[in-house]
Amino acid sequence: MTEPRKIERDRQRLMNPVTLERLAANASDLSRTHGLINVFHVFAEASVVALSRDLEGAGFSIEDGGEPLLHGGSRYWKVEARVDMVPVLAALNLMTDSCVDIAVRNSVDYDGWYTEVVTRGELSDGEAGQGS
Repeated sequence: MTEPRKIERDRQRLMNPVTLERLAANASDLSRTHGLINVFHVFAEASVVALSRDLEGAGFSIEDGGEPLLHGGSRYWKVEARVDMVPVLAALNLMTDSCVDIAVRNSVDYDGWYTEVVTRGELSDGEAGQGS
């Protein structure tokens, strides 16, 4: 693993336990499936298609790969890729590693992931139709 990739992987992995703690503090049921949204920033329009293809091949669904955005005079695209899973640290670290690898391969920035709080008795989108 190249040093920049390792640094980015380690930086992203450091946030996983922090996010788990925040979810638990907000009464999210960490034993339930959550829809995790991974955010990528793309600075070349041609990279949006390749990134989306790689993400879908890795089991993510593209939630937003929409219109170009402007920030500080620079145009970029925000691509959001969803995966449904129970948020446990080992699985989050594997997901993070995969996202960093995909980002590096496509020369885009991986910004991390977020999710909604899922409470006991509430079905996430990923659990809909699976029964209780």
